[in-house]
Amino acid sequence: HFVSTIVVGVTTMIIARYVFTQQVSLLNEQEQTNRRLQEALGKSELDEKLLRSIVASVAEGLVITDRDSNVLIINDAARELLNTGQRPVIRLTNISRDPQLHKVFARVLATGERVEARIETRSSEAGSQNRRILRSHAAPLRLSDRQVDGVVCAFIDETRIEMLERVRQEFLSNVSHELRTPLAA
Repeated sequence: HFVSTIVVGVTTMIIARYVFTQQVSLLNEQEQTNRRLQEALGKSELDEKLLRSIVASVAEGLVITDRDSNVLIINDAARELLNTGQRPVIRLTNISRDPQLHKVFARVLATGERVEARIETRSSEAGSQNRRILRSHAAPLRLSDRQVDGVVCAFIDETRIEMLERVRQEFLSNVSHELRTPLAA
């Protein structure tokens, strides 16, 4: 009976030591996993800050949507060009109800190809009519290899260029008219 008690005690001690060693090993692995997870989370936060900083610094308006026309990112330049102010923008319809704008986004989603378009926006602030002419450059957002997951659209304000072109054409028209009209002596 004495020998069996010693054998059980030694066996228990060996098993307890093995279990303890395994638990220490699992705790070390868990610590390493937690450390790697913290590093990945820190890098992810840094990447997000970098992306937001880049988007905010772009002079052109930038709108990024998902497949369901939910706005993922809109920069301050786009808010100004599209007259959204600082109101919350959750869906593309919160930005504009302009059918041309929605056609651009829908075509990119349907075809998976880049689309360019000319869009006119109007806003009536303080009783004055503010007209802007924008050039939109939309491209598919692909998070995986083949599927179109959304749309990235850049808006460039061409209002001033069109105004200068109109002034140039009027000037040329006036000069042409004056050259054709005989001088009165």
